[in-house]
Amino acid sequence: MEVYRKLLKVSAELLNADQTSYFNQHSQAYTLKNIGEVLTVTGDWNAALENYRQAIAIQQRLVQADPQDVFANANLAYMLTDMGEALAETKRVASALEQHRKAIEIVSKLSAADKENSLLNTHLTRSYQIYGDALLKAGDVNAALEFYNKALASAAEMAKKEPNNMDIRPALAKGHSKISEAQITLATNAMTSLPRQLELWQAARKHFGQSQDVYLDMQNHNLRTKPINDALNGVMREIVRCDEALAKIRLRATSPSSLKAGTR
Repeated sequence: MEVYRKLLKVSAELLNADQTSYFNQHSQAYTLKNIGEVLTVTGDWNAALENYRQAIAIQQRLVQADPQDVFANANLAYMLTDMGEALAETKRVASALEQHRKAIEIVSKLSAADKENSLLNTHLTRSYQIYGDALLKAGDVNAALEFYNKALASAAEMAKKEPNNMDIRPALAKGHSKISEAQITLATNAMTSLPRQLELWQAARKHFGQSQDVYLDMQNHNLRTKPINDALNGVMREIVRCDEALAKIRLRATSPSSLKAGTR
């Protein structure tokens, strides 16, 4: 943190010396963003939000000065996403969703204008997933599922274009898992009928299985890092959970009275 504080002081001095400098403004905004990220790790969300707000204000001026600047727009979207996550952590759900929508709008336009840009496509996939997370926290499960599906479609398209690029695979695996999480949320709702529960748990089991396949393929390509191994183990546990839930539902379904009650 001390390093960032010193960088912030230097960048502020440079900015005061020449407030029209693109480099000085970008440096100041990015340092504020980085400080915000460090503060989120320490749990100081309000201080993080203040740094994000300052960073976004500077970045917005850069975009206003040149609306066609892809770099400035992409960085603004990153900052809006970071701020949305911090707002969600402080239970300011409506504001969090607003920031995520703004970020998606920016990245969608950038990605549409440069469809072969893997960095922008990766950012778009991540934005969809994070927005889905925020919607899930807000209780809008169906909307979350919609954006998780968009994230998966985006990741699958990237994987299709670059089948040997293992850097894309985590987003693909995570896309499947996120869909499963939303489906399980729907399945465990007390108002969900028994046949619908069965359908949702089966769908969740399928997506977790596809996520597992992606992680195993990554391991087959000698990608055996701890995050990948941990993610794979987590998915395997979820598959067991799905199998157990399906077994219970099928057992209940053998009772005609239970099935009738579940379809009300």
